[in-house]
Amino acid sequence: MSDEINLSINGKHVIAKSGERLIDVAARAGDYIPRFCYHPKLSVVASCRMCLVDVEGIPKAQPACAMTVTEGMVVQTQSKKAIEAQKAIMQFLLINHPLSCPICDQGGECELQDTAMGYGEGISEFTENKRAVVSEDLGPLVATDMSLCIHCTRCVRFGKEIAGVANLGLMGRGDGSYISTYLNKGLSSELSGNMIDLCPVGALTSKPFQYKGRSWGFKQHRGVSPHDCVGSNINYHTIAKGYDHLSDVMRVLPAYHPTLNESWLSDRDRFSYEGINSKKRLLKPWVKSGEGWREVDWQEALALIVPKIEAQLKQDKSKIGVWLSSQMTLEEGYLAQRVFRKLGIDNIDHRLWENTKSQDDSLRPAAVTIQDIASFDTIVLVGSNIRYEQPIIAMAIKQANDNGTQIHTIGAVDYEPYFSYTHHPTAPQQLARQVFEMGIEAQDGGLLAGKILYVLGEEALVHPQITDIKQMIHVRCEGQDHAYLVLTPGPNSLGMMAAGCIPHQSSWLKGNSLGIGYQQMLDKKMEMMWLHQVDPMHDVSDPERAYSVLKQAFVVAVATHDSPHIRDCADIILPVAAASESPGSYVNYLGELQTFCAATRPKGEAKMGWSIYRVLGQLMSVDVMSEYETLHLEVARRYQQMKWPKVSIDRIKNPEDIDAEWMRLGLTSWVRGDMQVRHAESLQQAYPVDEKVYCGDERSESVLKPYIPSISTSTRIAPGALVYEKGFVFYGASVGVVLAGDAA
Repeated sequence: MSDEINLSINGKHVIAKSGERLIDVAARAGDYIPRFCYHPKLSVVASCRMCLVDVEGIPKAQPACAMTVTEGMVVQTQSKKAIEAQKAIMQFLLINHPLSCPICDQGGECELQDTAMGYGEGISEFTENKRAVVSEDLGPLVATDMSLCIHCTRCVRFGKEIAGVANLGLMGRGDGSYISTYLNKGLSSELSGNMIDLCPVGALTSKPFQYKGRSWGFKQHRGVSPHDCVGSNINYHTIAKGYDHLSDVMRVLPAYHPTLNESWLSDRDRFSYEGINSKKRLLKPWVKSGEGWREVDWQEALALIVPKIEAQLKQDKSKIGVWLSSQMTLEEGYLAQRVFRKLGIDNIDHRLWENTKSQDDSLRPAAVTIQDIASFDTIVLVGSNIRYEQPIIAMAIKQANDNGTQIHTIGAVDYEPYFSYTHHPTAPQQLARQVFEMGIEAQDGGLLAGKILYVLGEEALVHPQITDIKQMIHVRCEGQDHAYLVLTPGPNSLGMMAAGCIPHQSSWLKGNSLGIGYQQMLDKKMEMMWLHQVDPMHDVSDPERAYSVLKQAFVVAVATHDSPHIRDCADIILPVAAASESPGSYVNYLGELQTFCAATRPKGEAKMGWSIYRVLGQLMSVDVMSEYETLHLEVARRYQQMKWPKVSIDRIKNPEDIDAEWMRLGLTSWVRGDMQVRHAESLQQAYPVDEKVYCGDERSESVLKPYIPSISTSTRIAPGALVYEKGFVFYGASVGVVLAGDAA
């Protein structure tokens, strides 16, 4: 039986599929039907009634969003009945709406404004006083003007159905209805900014962007999120100050990508742009002078660096180390490692989150898109606080769970995600063994059933036995319908590996190298260290040991932002452009190469990363590409031609438990993961972190400090879990929390 439906819309023959909604079918046929409450990703409530149409055989106009198409249906969207109904609804919606369009932040992109122009009467018969609603403070990210609200409930449905956090609800009845949080506690969702996009009026707008500009004055630039491995597509908005000039980034909005972020964006991606314009941006090179610092020009800074490198190369090149951030673009990473390797420096690593000395090369692109997640019967989160580590992936997991997928979590902390799940509390010393035993259960048809997706999170990635964990899961998935995701920190971990920013393999994985990795460098006395976008207190897995290495070495730090920790360790600081200020490419967790252009110019005298390494290479007599376009085309070509080798593992064994009283659990809070996010003021206010951590001598005296909202004093924590290997008062560095206590 065919599922095709034949119908007529405004006299045109249209073919649709059974179950489709009339409003979508009409739009596909080129007949737009106005709407406010309807959104294709949300449930249908048909509350605004703006989409009323004339359906043959039905006396009254019908809401197109709530009607599914039927065979032989005849619809008119522009008949007299439809137009009169739409005008009447428009008039009702505007009765209490304030006439504040000139000062409303939604001006120029307001659905109510556009629809009133296209479908409204043009005059108002209402002469009574308009209703006013007190606006509630929803926190530092979302501004409110609830007198503008038309009760479409998009924000309410988004919180419940997509974000999983029902912060907002519709209160009262009749003309006393209003949208509010039940307990006046603001928004607690890491996806709250999407409510701004969904709101068809100016009731919910961006608080950091408030009164900063209008949509028609912006220039739009396509970009890629510089914060996580999903690679969400974004649009930077800048104000043009001249015919062909670029200005500061004024805001960031989602750019639609069907297999990545769809039309959504995490708050981290949306609001982190404030860090680009931070007062802490480095604008000139700095050189340590005695106990203080002095600004210098680039020529002087490089004149100090080059002789130092040359002298150390002659003395002992094995004592030069390079720590690179996975925030670097593919072009920057490739050029950096090329310059250093040509000089004979192989101690290069970007895997600064690891606590293992294994030269593991099992990281490969995944084959599971956001849409594929719903096809799995069971999802196992291994040491993952998925809601905050990867909000877009978490959103897809919630949708799968709503459709029947079973969720299991294994790890030291029960992070309490916003979907139903079964937690398996595991002491961190036993994590690898528990993963092994869970895999055996899956083989025997026990607890885990059907098609399984394993998701490795941060607690697993920083685990000393991560190599064993990855290999065990790989073997379980080999030859099965099962799959796994390794969700690495930063936007370009796969790209940095491919570009050769690892100690044991050269670019495009074509040759072996004899360098030592980050963990091995922590055990060695290094004479010279080069850091790119690395804060030794925030961006490494072991700040204490990293500090001891850096304090003994001559350190050159390339960074976007000033930091007391960088100043404490570095001898020379070079300012580098932010991700929005430089062209480049990122490789996401799927292995997709995504290229973007600069949205604005570098601040002050900051230079693009690739340019810094080009000049350094030229000064050191290394053959490098002199033009960015040449570099980009070469890098893109080499990556597209590169073949990721298969992971070859013969067998696995049951790992032994780790003999340690305390173990580190994580790397960073979700709004502390890189320099730009750390300097985004509104995000920091929305998710504050106590800058001190306390740990008593006895476990019972340990104080739990939240580093993300999902951890509280009632959170279940396995014994032996410690974020820092160093106790007592410690900077709010990598995670900002000490976890201790018994599992509930």
